[in-house]
Amino acid sequence: MRIALFLLAACSASPNPASLGEARPDLGDTEMLPPPSYVSLSGPEFAAVGSRYDLVIADALEGERAFLVVGSEPGEGPCARRIGGYCLDLAAPVARYAEAEVAAGGRAVFELIAPPWADTQYCFQAVVPRGPTGIATALSDVVCVDFCAADDEDGDGVCDAYDACPGGDDRRDIDEDGICDLLDLCPRDPGEPDEDGDGICDPDDVCPGGVDADTDGDGILDGCDYAPMANEVAWGDHVYAAIDDTPVDAGYGEFGSCQTDPMPIPEGWELAPDVAGMEEFIYDHGWSTHCMILADGCSYGTFNYGRGGCSCGVLGSDGLNYWANSCSRRVLIRRPG
Repeated sequence: MRIALFLLAACSASPNPASLGEARPDLGDTEMLPPPSYVSLSGPEFAAVGSRYDLVIADALEGERAFLVVGSEPGEGPCARRIGGYCLDLAAPVARYAEAEVAAGGRAVFELIAPPWADTQYCFQAVVPRGPTGIATALSDVVCVDFCAADDEDGDGVCDAYDACPGGDDRRDIDEDGICDLLDLCPRDPGEPDEDGDGICDPDDVCPGGVDADTDGDGILDGCDYAPMANEVAWGDHVYAAIDDTPVDAGYGEFGSCQTDPMPIPEGWELAPDVAGMEEFIYDHGWSTHCMILADGCSYGTFNYGRGGCSCGVLGSDGLNYWANSCSRRVLIRRPG
């Protein structure tokens, strides 16, 4: 249930004890009462003067009557007969402010309008009377709202000085990830929305794992723009090949045993790094040579040679081209899979 209200100067007005039932200074030791039940009350920390904002009671029971009590600050408040002698957590003076029936889901939503003056704090507590004597009454924690007169350029009810989402509504967060929709790269995806860091949400990313740009203007995004290689093998998240495109499972010497000609790295590819499992992966294939060279200049043996390290310092390069400076070896490259 949603109740639209204009917040008047309730804090400065004289409280009306009758609105809560007769105040009872003769209750004796209220600590002897059982702890009250609990309902939650939520609202904004700040609101711009004249703006709309919501206070929401939750965890109540459908059909119950719930009301708000308003005061200027938290503190030891009056105890009232209607709520079983329980004491409010708002310092006097206080006043009953608004009442509503709890809707399905145990919620009551109060749509409020901040007062047209600044530098004012109103504090609210929700009360749900229960039981014939109020002995089962439910209370909420106190929620205080500071009203500020600073500019609110985006009109979301949050003063610019406190606005976490300038230009957008701080309260609008569809995926509930704590980032307002205006600043949320992927407002409908609360998980890891952009795993490849290219600025495109994963559900909309036509080139996942790569950069969504087309620097060469060929109509293929850079992250998916790979020079074609006839002899590739997939492993893990990448595809591997010899830099000279030698067949992956060729026996020793079938296509020459050593790549000594300088060759550039094809577009979209990179020198293969030494990652976990690389030694076994290289041994599973032949590439018509003994050893495959990695980005660090070291090499591992193929099935034509034997499992394990061959030697290091065997990668030749002039900064643009790469070759094996010791035979029998080839350079291993990879691209995203």
